[in-house]
This record gives sequence, C-alpha cells and structure tokens, in this order.
Amino acid sequence: MAAQIEIENWGPVLILGRHLYEWAAHVCYVREKAKLHRERSEWQAIWDVKANVMTGNLWIQTYGNNLAAQEGFPALRGLQPRLG
Repeated sequence: MAAQIEIENWGPVLILGRHLYEWAAHVCYVREKAKLHRERSEWQAIWDVKANVMTGNLWIQTYGNNLAAQEGFPALRGLQPRLG
C-alpha cells in the first residue's frame, strides 16, 4: 500500500485501506466475543462464534441461494443462514 501512496495511485489505496479497516474491526469483534465467553467458560458459545466466522459473511448467506440460481454458482445451492 505504501508503494501506491508514493505514486499517488489513490484507487487501490482506498480499497486496500477499507479492507484493512474492516478486517481489524472483525478481529476486534471476534476477540472480544471469544474473551467474554472464555471467561464465563461458555465453550459452545465460543464454538458458535468460530462457526459463524468460518462459514462466510451474512451477505452470502442471505443472497447465496439467489446467486446459485444463476449459472456458475452451484456451490452456493442450499446454503443455510447461520447468523441472525
């Protein structure tokens, strides 16, 4: 990203910066949830947080079946939402 800033190529800088920000927010959220459940010995709750993180984002879970109806997305068929 520093190389893109040096040559003032702002498009990739904005995209990469946004992704870094979102990843950092995601890590903070998961860390706080896991820490809270670990302190309370709520092992199933920790597993549920991990499962939600590992199974994709809410947008794919919500709209994945619509995409599966289109040609080229058979892997998304029958995807069940996990997040409420």
